[in-house]
Amino acid sequence: MNQLDAVASAFRDGGLRRALAVHRLQRRRSLRYAIASAPIEAVVPLDDVCAELVRLGDDVARLGIGGACRAAMRRWDLEPVVVAHPRVWELMETGPFLAVGNHATGLEAGLFSSLADRFDLYHLAGTFVATASPGLSSVLLTLDNPAVDAPVAKWPLRERMLRTVEGAVWPGDPHGGGSRRNLATLRRAADLINGGAGVHIFPAGSMHPGSRWQPGVGWLVRRLQRAAPGTVPHVVAVVYGVTDAHLAASALFRRRPWIRALARAVVGLSSPLSLYAPAPVRVDRLGIGPHSTSREATAILHELWRTAHAEAARAVPCWRRAPAVLGAR
Repeated sequence: MNQLDAVASAFRDGGLRRALAVHRLQRRRSLRYAIASAPIEAVVPLDDVCAELVRLGDDVARLGIGGACRAAMRRWDLEPVVVAHPRVWELMETGPFLAVGNHATGLEAGLFSSLADRFDLYHLAGTFVATASPGLSSVLLTLDNPAVDAPVAKWPLRERMLRTVEGAVWPGDPHGGGSRRNLATLRRAADLINGGAGVHIFPAGSMHPGSRWQPGVGWLVRRLQRAAPGTVPHVVAVVYGVTDAHLAASALFRRRPWIRALARAVVGLSSPLSLYAPAPVRVDRLGIGPHSTSREATAILHELWRTAHAEAARAVPCWRRAPAVLGAR
């Protein structure tokens, strides 16, 4: 077992705290590992990020997911621009919905949750998220790695790092058991929504730019269409204006002042941290027929999101100056 495998194994067995302890030990024991990890340590404040993720999970039990995320946003000095239809705000308070959005940095789920003040908001997320912060388990519906087919990245170094980390902390199941478990999770998500809850999902299942939406989201909406009479969930298309620069400009990087200053300059010249959500659509008005396949349903949902993305450029200040920030694919 090499040093990275040891850290990944520690993460899977004991979460972030254990993985960070093993990382520090490997750094002292192995000069090669210390040299290899030095560039990451110089850029990413691992201790601060890990501590904040654990604290976020701990706060959920006390404040709820909405209160915990609002407190985190304040600590991290993040002030997003939010433009949402009035009906979206109503659904965030009460009512069944499925929210679908783009995924770039990991901040998106916290940004969305910070808008809610209810205890029945759940997130479909990778199993590694619950491992990283066990306190979040009460609001997570965990999924195994779907082994998404990501295209060649524009920034290969970033993508290589993503692939390495993802493969270490969120490995796929070579025996195919993940698909069966994911289907059971999607059934539970549908049952929760039909019972009045809100559920948020990243249909691409990955932070890789350009990753295709997975057919599971289409399967989920088709199941919602078979809800009991009187229960009509809505689909909320959420367009996030979030980049690595927004993360680096936050107070999470206060111990890396030169990186934070550079990121703030980049954000100032491009686009603010933003969320746009147009009017939600009832699941029975999406144009998904009773004989539509999951892939066809997913394509309709993706087109709904693409339309919202086009609207966001007109609805949110400064997005006109950075039309590529959101990645419309």
